[in-house]
Amino acid sequence: DFSGTGMVGTIPTEFAHLTNVSAVRFMGNRLSGTLPTELGGMKHLSFLSLVNNKNMEGTIPTELGALPLSALWLPGNGHTG
Repeated sequence: DFSGTGMVGTIPTEFAHLTNVSAVRFMGNRLSGTLPTELGGMKHLSFLSLVNNKNMEGTIPTELGALPLSALWLPGNGHTG
């Protein structure tokens, strides 16, 4: 859980190497940029929350559609698609 930790910048593509992780929470930080397509390699990811990272933008990568996501929380961001 990386919520409220003050993270700034983009989500590192290296997170995709955490293939056994099932839940990732980046809520309430100052992340920016787009969701990395590499996150589609996190084959066990079922929960992803990026709530209130106002500087995130862009389309949601189609690679995320192959994941077993039961929850994708993106309110408070500039994502589309």
